[in-house]
Amino acid sequence: FRAAIPESKISASANIIEDHAVHASVCPPQSTVRMNENKPTVIPPDFVTRAVDARCKQRSAIGGTDGIVKNMATPTEIPDGYFGYFEFAQRSLDDDIITLFMPVEEPKIKEENVSRLENEVSAVSKKVENLEKEERDANNEKIESPELFAFRNHECLEMDSGSYTYSICPGKRAAQHDIGASKGDRGTGLGTWEGFTRDEATGVLIMNFTNGLKCWNGPNRSATVIVSCGDSHKLLTAIEPETCRYEFTMESTIACDDAYRIRYGL
Repeated sequence: FRAAIPESKISASANIIEDHAVHASVCPPQSTVRMNENKPTVIPPDFVTRAVDARCKQRSAIGGTDGIVKNMATPTEIPDGYFGYFEFAQRSLDDDIITLFMPVEEPKIKEENVSRLENEVSAVSKKVENLEKEERDANNEKIESPELFAFRNHECLEMDSGSYTYSICPGKRAAQHDIGASKGDRGTGLGTWEGFTRDEATGVLIMNFTNGLKCWNGPNRSATVIVSCGDSHKLLTAIEPETCRYEFTMESTIACDDAYRIRYGL
């Protein structure tokens, strides 16, 4: 409170008390207590009471106003503005300052949206994991078989024969699908990539796929692809010379090598 009332204002108030008889009622000084948030507040403050008391004693010594105040009752209410004091009032909710100190509420997110987002994140993570695995596998295959570099932009070759569509994926797998099957259908596995071999007699390049889906009451399916020289990658024929053993022929630039040149005297 002392900081709120300059000394000059206290001096001015003392002069008013001295010059106007109505203010003689402050001698001796009286105080009252007002409760503010369950805490007592003395009005006026002690330093004001002491200053007024000292002034009253000074006035009394020279024949002041003690006789006047004896018949004056202490007021039970103090109007706003008395000695520069006003009743404490809480700021309204419309006050801009109040909004700065209001608690921040966390945004409400619907549980179904959270579940949906978690599923999407899981699906994307799985897709990234599969792509990374495919890349690692592809890198390993290229290192083991330089011929596979030629198929880096041709993941799988397909052809229709009879009631089936056959797909050959160098470095990965061979499969048989019903014609018209959806793209996501993995079909019947004819074997997984085993590697390249060459016919010892002719030097012909051969792709090998083994350990495919087991036949009923028979062996696991397998496939071989006999590769001849050509200017593009293209499957030519598909046959099943023995139960669950498949044989394909294809053209590819990878067969246009030194063995082909020597074989045909080029």
